This record gives sequence, structure tokens and C-alpha cells, in this order.
Amino acid sequence: AWVSMLFSAGIGIALLYYGAYEPLDHFLHPPGQPGGTVAAGREAMVLTFLHWGLHGWALYALVGVALGYFAYRRDLPLALRSALYPIFGERVHGRIGDMVDGFGILATLISMVTNLGIGALV
Repeated sequence: AWVSMLFSAGIGIALLYYGAYEPLDHFLHPPGQPGGTVAAGREAMVLTFLHWGLHGWALYALVGVALGYFAYRRDLPLALRSALYPIFGERVHGRIGDMVDGFGILATLISMVTNLGIGALV
């Protein structure tokens, strides 16, 4: 429950903060062109949809589908290592799997701490 609360807080902070700030920041400081113009406004919305659009969430869904398939159809543990079973085979139960799971935990912790830190500053 506590991890779910932290995850929800991180997503909420990201949506509230970056949902309003990111288009404005890209409008005022677009890459490679002067800010505050109509072209900068278009570029700001393109970049915002690039970061928050369907294809970004599709990557999360791809990981979820891969984990779900190998967990429920192949009876592997519900861990990141299971998604790499077709590539590494039984070696996912050893050191390679431990490194993949460790990287996943570390990446999740870093992203949650970053979002919560930004939320505390706002």
C-alpha cells in the first residue's frame, strides 16, 4: 500500500506539474528557434504530445503485457527478468536476472525520488 501511494503521488506530481509547465517552458524556450512565437507554440505542443502522448504510454503497456504473459502463461515470477526469458533462457534465474531486477528497482526508485523532490519544491 505504501509503495502504491508513492507511485500515485509521483504520477500525480508529474501530471500536475509537467502538464502545465512543460508546454509553457517549450513555448518560451523552444529548441533551435526564438520563443514566444506561433511556431514556438506549435513546437511546444508537439513536444508535449511527444512526451505525454499515446506512444509513451504504449511502452509502459508493452512491458506490462510482456510481464503478464510470462507470469500467467509461462508460470515465471512476476519480475522484469521474466520478460527476458526468450533471450537468455534459464540464465534469467541467475546473475543476469538479478542484475535486470536490480536495475528495474533502481530506476523506479530514482524516478520516484525525482518526482517527489520536484513536487516538494513546487
